[in-house]
Amino acid sequence: MPGSTARTTSRSPTAVQYEGVDIERLSPGTRGIVLLLLYLAIDREDDRPLIIDQPEENLDPKSVFDELVEHFREARL
Repeated sequence: MPGSTARTTSRSPTAVQYEGVDIERLSPGTRGIVLLLLYLAIDREDDRPLIIDQPEENLDPKSVFDELVEHFREARL
């Protein structure tokens, strides 16, 4: 996804950043987006359905559209 990155940092091998911000400093909604992106990336070769319950709980509709919809569409194929 253009502009979005999740990576480990040199401080700690388990520290994860999303768009240059440590995951611990992200809002609950943004953490949810990162988690969903990871699920989609890991699940890419799995043809079983991925069920997501209440994704809107911490996510605003614009973030869902901007960050996730295209990945859901790709995963559906």
